[in-house]
Amino acid sequence: MITWGRRLTLGAAATVLFVGSVAAPASADEVRDQQWALQNYQAEEVVWEQSTGEGVLVAVIDSGVDTSHPDLAGRVLPGFDLFESSDGDVDVDGHGTGMASLIAGTGHGEGGRDGVRGLAPDAQILPIRVIDRQYTAEGVSVAEAINLAVDQDADVINLSLDGIQYDDIEAAIQRAIAEDVVVVVGAGNTGDRILDRSLAATPGVLTVGAVDSQGRIWDRSNYGPYVSLSAPGVDIVSAGLDGGYRTGTGTSDATAYVSAAAALVISKFPELSAGQVINRLLESAMPPPDGTPVPSEYYGRGILNPNQALTADIPPGPEENPLVEAMGGDPAAVGPGAESAGTAAEEESGTPLGVWIGVGVGVLAVVVVVVGIVVARGRGSRGGPPGGGAGGGRGGAPVPGPAAPPIGSPQPNGWHHPPQQPYPGGQQYPPPRSYQPAPPSSAGPYGQNGYPPGGQRQGPFVQPPPPAPPQQ
Repeated sequence: MITWGRRLTLGAAATVLFVGSVAAPASADEVRDQQWALQNYQAEEVVWEQSTGEGVLVAVIDSGVDTSHPDLAGRVLPGFDLFESSDGDVDVDGHGTGMASLIAGTGHGEGGRDGVRGLAPDAQILPIRVIDRQYTAEGVSVAEAINLAVDQDADVINLSLDGIQYDDIEAAIQRAIAEDVVVVVGAGNTGDRILDRSLAATPGVLTVGAVDSQGRIWDRSNYGPYVSLSAPGVDIVSAGLDGGYRTGTGTSDATAYVSAAAALVISKFPELSAGQVINRLLESAMPPPDGTPVPSEYYGRGILNPNQALTADIPPGPEENPLVEAMGGDPAAVGPGAESAGTAAEEESGTPLGVWIGVGVGVLAVVVVVVGIVVARGRGSRGGPPGGGAGGGRGGAPVPGPAAPPIGSPQPNGWHHPPQQPYPGGQQYPPPRSYQPAPPSSAGPYGQNGYPPGGQRQGPFVQPPPPAPPQQ
């Protein structure tokens, strides 16, 4: 692999969309028992009878993927490393490994019954590492990573990343959409309104919020008219470094699940365009169980429902990406068959811009710098708070964000995410065998009528803080 010397084109600051704990390996069956999302979705009994994601490539632009983890055996292809001579199999943080496992983890042991299993266990992962050993993305072009994913015929690009996007990143995303790729982005982890210059506001991307096992929106999931869907993102166990596991909360995890669901749909319906795949995901979404009307600025069109996405009688709809037009873009410019919207930025002299990511990690208040990107690949060869407020589902007026500084100018330090609240459970790096399973969910599977079942709802729904008044 080559080390890229291009200027940074990501944004003024970026944040990994995950907050959690790293733990010593637990018993593998204990880990599987904590995968409440698979239980709620009835993945083994229902979803995988329809599709397992076979034949679909998902690009994970992140911290790399540890290919030695037993739960990812045979699922990760040689990828790219924008810092070192590797195939993307060097993970400096564990975040990328975790996202890959939620998408295409196979588990291990007899029948893959132990460890972490992804929602699309037969999909393949293309790792693209954009984080160096100092946990920075300095000198790396995220646009270049997106273009690499498209060049390798990825079907899905997963961007578990929050930050300001500039023109070359938007051009790379438009190229991906033109090449029939599904691009999935996390909404962000601060509980704030999504800025109109953020990556999550890019026309055509699926922007994902996070919900818990009861279908309640996470109170730090960012909101606004750009949110497309919500998905499991609270108390999520995933693969970590050195054969271990990590548990955390954030829109990174939710983004990975939506990318996996896109892979399921692509595998079952290879004739659909990326826009039609997105349409199935949106049209099949489950309304929030608390009765919040959708579209919602928190839930988007609703909660991801992979079973309905695979089985419901949904008209294909137009081939064009429905989220481009909804955001005021030009579908003709980025629809299937359109010309590429751009390439990687040219090299520039001068000091590279830096990106740092602040992650609150438990009572230690450790700051970890890491970028997570979920990439949903296209098939080049195949044809107000819940209960109130206005807008949602990629409609309404965006909230103006800060003006982007000129490319190549020093990055301002004022736009970043503060450390998140730690995952309940104390220390982030507990001693061996201190790993505690999350409480089992009492909720019924997503997608069933009456979910959660009567009498099993635990406590009141989290009411996110009201949106800040528009800036004058």
